[in-house]
Amino acid sequence: MLDWNAVRNATLRALNMFFRIGTNAPGRWHKVVTCQEAIRQKRRPGPGIGDAPVMVDERRPMLAGQGGVLAGAGFDIIIETRSRTRSGGERDEDAREYVYVTESSDLVYAKKRGFRLDPVMPGDMGALWSTICSQLGIPLPSGRAPAGAVGA
Repeated sequence: MLDWNAVRNATLRALNMFFRIGTNAPGRWHKVVTCQEAIRQKRRPGPGIGDAPVMVDERRPMLAGQGGVLAGAGFDIIIETRSRTRSGGERDEDAREYVYVTESSDLVYAKKRGFRLDPVMPGDMGALWSTICSQLGIPLPSGRAPAGAVGA
């Protein structure tokens, strides 16, 4: 029989070691992690007394064991990338764009601890990184223009 406690805790041990990287090093260390998202259906009570329960989608990082539930505590910013059509239609031939969602809700697992970021931002990693660096006081390499009004 497998040791299920070891399986459950494996992801947390790896993340804990990852979070410790650079804690004793000079300067600031910033870590960027990307992962897929798991969508699980969860039963919630109905809105009123006696109402039937409703099924809602719960979104969490797709990590093994308890990692998907507990990993968010170690990060200051969690951003969900969404794809949407520019015209608002849902046909496959509609032009698509990517956006970053930084506001948490029942449907989005996101947070922005201590950062001023717009709730929905264009999917431009350069602009996002420039905004974060300016708020942390980290100078960008020469030749790199700071982000305009994003998150200002």
